[in-house]
Amino acid sequence: MPRSKEGSRFHMFMVNYIAEHLRKSGYKVSKFVRLPNNGIIDVYAERNGEIIIAECILRPTRRLIEEKIRKYKKFGKLIIVIPESYFNIDIKEENVEIWRIPVTINKKAILVEIDDELEMKFRIVVLKVKGKKRGALSEAVEEAIRLWLEKYGSQK
Repeated sequence: MPRSKEGSRFHMFMVNYIAEHLRKSGYKVSKFVRLPNNGIIDVYAERNGEIIIAECILRPTRRLIEEKIRKYKKFGKLIIVIPESYFNIDIKEENVEIWRIPVTINKKAILVEIDDELEMKFRIVVLKVKGKKRGALSEAVEEAIRLWLEKYGSQK
């Protein structure tokens, strides 16, 4: 299925995320590798004879994941990478793992009023922790909201 420009960007983010994680774990990593009679997989990793195949799926369904398992499991351990928002998908299959990573497909802008001193302290800490990179403040606000939801989200 063709991806939108935004979808392609997030798919590439997921591919780079898993590739970097496997590389840091000592694997020799290749992206977009053609397998015999099976098309192209997103990430192929090898270390000491162990093979890992990773497929990144932006909008996963159980059927699509099961199709990927049938197609790629025979080549080695299979990692299916999906956005963390798909918490209801779980597969119990030998040599198959589901990795959920934070990928925000849609962003919303919210306008809030907070105390000036609190805002300044927050910005200073964000600068120290995340640096001057673009989107650092948004990342920190999202992280703060997630932490708040973890603490209070289950209350009625």
